[in-house]
Amino acid sequence: MEKLIKVKDINISTTPSVIAQDVFKKAVSPVITVLEKEGRESVKEFTFCSMWLAMGLYVNNLSTSDAEKALNHATSNVIKELKKMRGEK
Repeated sequence: MEKLIKVKDINISTTPSVIAQDVFKKAVSPVITVLEKEGRESVKEFTFCSMWLAMGLYVNNLSTSDAEKALNHATSNVIKELKKMRGEK
């Protein structure tokens, strides 16, 4: 059985940040909702692949040196926030 999700219109006449949020809200989040019914492994695989695709698009616009700095900075900040949210040190 084929599963389809209808993606609502995404307004691209706004800021890049708002467009990205709209894409996640209208396209990515609904897919996660469906995959959650199949199990956490499906969600982890989908979000992992989405992360890599997004990072690839981003670093393609940077020099190798700047890409390395940006990814290291982003990774460090994500881990700091995750530890705060989870009450870890």
